[in-house]
Amino acid sequence: MHGYNCYNSALKLSRSFLATAPNSLPHWEAHAKLESIRGKLDDARKVYQTLLVASAQPSLRPDESHLWWDWAEMEWLAAQGENALSVILRAARIDGRGGVAILRAKRTLNDFGRECHTW
Repeated sequence: MHGYNCYNSALKLSRSFLATAPNSLPHWEAHAKLESIRGKLDDARKVYQTLLVASAQPSLRPDESHLWWDWAEMEWLAAQGENALSVILRAARIDGRGGVAILRAKRTLNDFGRECHTW
C-alpha cells in the first residue's frame, strides 16, 4: 500500500505543477511517465495524444522529441509493437504504413537528429 500512496502523492504534485505551468512539456512528460509507471497506459496515452497529436505543430517544439521517444518506448515495453511503429511514424510526420513509410520515417528522423542536438 505504501507504493500506491507514493504514486498518488506524486500524481497530486504533478497535477499542481501542471496547474501552474500548463504549457510545460517537461512537466507533461513527467506526468505521462508517472501514469505509465502506475500501469495506467491509457491515461499516459491520453497525455501523449493530447500533447503530440491533438495539438500538433508543423515542426517539433523544443523537448517534444523526448515525449515521442517516451511514448514509443512505453508502447514497445508494453509489447504493443504496432502502436510503437505508429508513434514513430507520427513523430516523423509520415502518413501511411509499410516499408516505404518506414524508410521515409528513418530518413526524416536521421535528418532531424543531425540538425537537432536534443533528439
